[in-house]
Amino acid sequence: MDKPKIRLYAEKTSFWVEGMVILLVLAAAFQVVGCWGLWSDRFFVITQIALPALSFLLFALFVSLLGRKALWLSVLPFLGGVGFYALRFWNAGDMIVTVAGIVFCALALVLYMGTVFNLIRTKWLLVILFAIPFGYRAFYRDVKLLQDLEHPVSFAAGMQEMSLLCVVLGLLLLSLGMRKYVKEPKSKDAAAPAAENAPAAAPAPAPAAAPVVEAVPAPVEAEALPAAAEAENSEEKSDSGEA
Repeated sequence: MDKPKIRLYAEKTSFWVEGMVILLVLAAAFQVVGCWGLWSDRFFVITQIALPALSFLLFALFVSLLGRKALWLSVLPFLGGVGFYALRFWNAGDMIVTVAGIVFCALALVLYMGTVFNLIRTKWLLVILFAIPFGYRAFYRDVKLLQDLEHPVSFAAGMQEMSLLCVVLGLLLLSLGMRKYVKEPKSKDAAAPAAENAPAAAPAPAPAAAPVVEAVPAPVEAEALPAAAEAENSEEKSDSGEA
C-alpha cells in the first residue's frame, strides 16, 4: 500500500508567520544599522550589508506570499542567509566558534531543505535546531557579555547580535507554525464501495411479443364430401326400414 503524502506549509495569517515576518524585518534593520558607515569596502558592503538584508527580507516575503502553496521556494533566500553566516563564522578568529558555526549552518541548510521538500516528515527537528542556539545565546552568552563591564560590547556588535537573535527566533517561530497536510493515496479498496453505491442500471426492455396467429382449420378435400353424403343417406334408409 502506498504511503500517504505529507506536505508542510505555513499560513500567512497565523501568529507564527506574522511574528517571523516582523522579526526578520527587524533583523535586516539591525544588520544595516550595525554596519552603518562602513561603505568604503565594496566586498564588505555586498557580503555583510546587502546580502543579509536582502536575504532576510526576501525570506519573509516568500514565506508570507508562497508559504501555503510553495514553501520550498523560501530555500533560495535561505541559502543567502546561510552563506552570510558561514562567511561570518569563517572570519570569527576563534577555531571553536568557526567550526561550530559552519557545522550549524550546514545542518540548518540540510534540515530546512529536507523539511520543505517533504523528505523529512516532521517539523520538530527544525524546532530543536533553532531553539537550542537561541536559548544559549540569549540567556547565557549574551548575559555574560553584558555583565562584563571591563570589556563592554560595542554598539555595532550589539546591533549585529540583535540581528542574529531576531533571525534565529524568527526561524523558530516559523518552524512552530508549520502545518501538516496529509494526502491519502487512492487505492483499489476505496473504489469498490463507490462501485457498490453507484445507481443500478435500468433493466433492458423486454423483447416485443410475437403476434399470435390463430390456427385456421385445414380445408376439407372435395372428394370426401360425396362419401360423407352417401353415408348419411344409408343411415337414413336403415332408420326408415326399422320403423
